[in-house]
Amino acid sequence: MKKDFVMKSFLFLCKKNDTMKLIKTEEDYDKALKRLDKIFHAEPNSREQEELELLVMLIEKYETEKVGQFSIFP
Repeated sequence: MKKDFVMKSFLFLCKKNDTMKLIKTEEDYDKALKRLDKIFHAEPNSREQEELELLVMLIEKYETEKVGQFSIFP
């Protein structure tokens, strides 16, 4: 269920924001962390807040599958 939500959210954001993409490399990961830092305090119900939520899921997925670290959020 969560995977379906992530993909639907990802596709929705891709339509609104051409820069959003899956995290596949260390460079992508670094860029994602920088973007997360920039929008961390986004206003509720804003476009940036939606981006933030999806970005957190993508970062968690990358960390779990590629880096082997625990999530940035407990």
